[in-house]
Amino acid sequence: MESAIDYSTNYDQFKSFVGTDEYYKKCAYFYGTSMPEEKRIKDEDTIRIFSPFWDWHYSEVAHPVYLKKCDKVEYMALFLLLLFDNAYTNISEEGVKLCQNIRKVILKELKGYQSDKNSSEMRLADTIDTLRLLEKAEQKLQEKFVLCGLHNVVLHDDYKKYSRSKSYDHIIF
Repeated sequence: MESAIDYSTNYDQFKSFVGTDEYYKKCAYFYGTSMPEEKRIKDEDTIRIFSPFWDWHYSEVAHPVYLKKCDKVEYMALFLLLLFDNAYTNISEEGVKLCQNIRKVILKELKGYQSDKNSSEMRLADTIDTLRLLEKAEQKLQEKFVLCGLHNVVLHDDYKKYSRSKSYDHIIF
């Protein structure tokens, strides 16, 4: 989500950067420096293996989020909906009900906010659809983790733990 917002905020810079040689060099550097020196693969192979994840993220997540033209309030609502998602583990029944109720309040407030702005009725559905995009990104990230393991890319343990604990792993870098 964070990288999609960054893409939206800095669209002109990203538009001229994504797909360039510098972009692919950055990809090679990012993954290459995360591999032990003795197991590091060639930059060309690193780009061939990992750049499709970056390309996919920008074309299938970041750019569609940009096209939704969400404002700060809508982004905040999306973050809160991610925080209070349906992936309840290790919490009491009371906690589950509280999360569900908070989620309902967030949706109600978002609908009211958009109504006050005279947004179309489809705006709420389009905004909520962002969560579907982020869920697809989460699945893709899990695939990337597998490839990282196969190619000896060392990911920080906190990053792996964080991104596997909830549905927050929508950040591509």
